Amino acid sequence: MDKAEAIIAISKQLFAIKGIRSVTMNEIAQNCGISKKTLYQFFDDKEKLIHTIVKQSLYQFSEQLRRLSEDSISAVDEMKSGFKYFLTLVDVFTPLFMNDICKSYSLLYQQILAELDTILLNFIKCNVLRGIHENSYRNSVDVAALSNWAIWHLHGVVKDISLQDKNVRHNVINFENTIFQRYLSKER
Repeated sequence: MDKAEAIIAISKQLFAIKGIRSVTMNEIAQNCGISKKTLYQFFDDKEKLIHTIVKQSLYQFSEQLRRLSEDSISAVDEMKSGFKYFLTLVDVFTPLFMNDICKSYSLLYQQILAELDTILLNFIKCNVLRGIHENSYRNSVDVAALSNWAIWHLHGVVKDISLQDKNVRHNVINFENTIFQRYLSKER
């Protein structure tokens, strides 16, 4: 891992736990074991670092879901794995992180939600159609309603500060995943 990747990884952890506004560039440099001057050689300011983290996280999530559709043995397997990747994403885009983004970078916040909506809508639509074709999902699934529910759920998870604790957040998402899977399943 090169220095830029290490800075990003450590910054993700700090921002996820403490929020963006509470973390200083000095704290990031200290946690990376580098000087502030070295940090600024990689990122001109905190905003550029935040934008890099957001762009990288959204790209990785999108690519993980794209690869799933190619590599999964079934729609059911694809959806279960998709939820695992979602857990990884919301460990970066924690409620504290997202609330700080909303307050300090409202345009970026709107862009994050719009891109996540697009990624998830495409994933859900393709997965449901695949599951119906494989005869794993009910053919009466209302894709639009299901997609809207998933987006509503996503927005709730990333906004609700009571879900800042990782274990609580994961439990809620796993419970929602169970409901989601049961709704899709022919074996209700």
